[in-house]
Amino acid sequence: MPKINFDFAKSILEEIKSEDTVTIIHDSDADGFCSAICFFDFCLDKTDNVFAMAFKRGVNFDNKKIRKSNLVIVLDLAPSQCISLLRFLSSKCEKILYVDHHPQDAETFLINNVYEYRPDPKYYFPTSRLAYELTLKRPLMALAGILGDFAHLYKENDDIIKKLLGVFGMSLEEFMEKVSIPIANSINYFSKEPWRAFGLLKTIKEPGDLEKIRSYSDEIEKEVEKFVEGFRKEKQEISGIYFYYFKPNHDVKGGVTAKISNEYFENIVILATPLKGNMVSLSIRNQSRKWNVAKIIQDALSGIEGASGGGHRSAAGGVLNESDLEILKRRLEKIGRNLDNYLI
Repeated sequence: MPKINFDFAKSILEEIKSEDTVTIIHDSDADGFCSAICFFDFCLDKTDNVFAMAFKRGVNFDNKKIRKSNLVIVLDLAPSQCISLLRFLSSKCEKILYVDHHPQDAETFLINNVYEYRPDPKYYFPTSRLAYELTLKRPLMALAGILGDFAHLYKENDDIIKKLLGVFGMSLEEFMEKVSIPIANSINYFSKEPWRAFGLLKTIKEPGDLEKIRSYSDEIEKEVEKFVEGFRKEKQEISGIYFYYFKPNHDVKGGVTAKISNEYFENIVILATPLKGNMVSLSIRNQSRKWNVAKIIQDALSGIEGASGGGHRSAAGGVLNESDLEILKRRLEKIGRNLDNYLI
């Protein structure tokens, strides 16, 4: 199906009937969860049969809920990350609404039954912003997702951020500290049980509701600070690129990355943590937006068996086998000597 515009995406949502079943599949970060909650609330106004599932490697989506769904909404997953999922859904479901803001790195829009809505690539509009504009639901969650994806660093989001901050009478810094960070931390706390995170977060509608997740957030924050300090002391410098491998108890890489990338604003930072099966997860950032880190990680991992990488120009990720870390570092050393090739 061709890509669709705002009005077409809105019409798909408005056509949901009371007897329909809707399944929402979303990314497992703050933008993914928060955008899913916006859609979840909207769909509940239409039908009682609404389900949400976080996208994780190895999750089996061939289940009864998927097969009986009239509409599946796929959120905040890069095309190359979810093209296999979309092909599977196309064979099982009537209609798939795919809402995303990542670079178009796979031709997902050619798959039957997939209606793809994404913003103009010259703007950085996170999926939580797209979700709020389509549903006008859950402003607190929408703003938490927008800020959780660092959209405040892009001037095209200034107006919507100002508008939503006004709803809650908070400054940007206050909202980040009291709302965005605790929400992201609670998602990380329940990274192995994402349905519990979703169940908690969908009950949070006002800032006062955040007390429900305070203890989870505090525990994550302590671990984040531990590894931020670890980065400062133990990071490797590879031709000007900072690399840090660590083994957290919880999935805190996102929180560590957020703090480190702000502190080391001008630098390229790569954080690595272990995954199951001797695999390693990579997160690469450059908040100054001087270098295209998606291209850096793609080139660094190219041709390594079982490895893959990609994402946004200022924030990207990848995976590779732990046994190939030294290959990665040697390639980063070469890339670091030729960073002018990656200037934006």
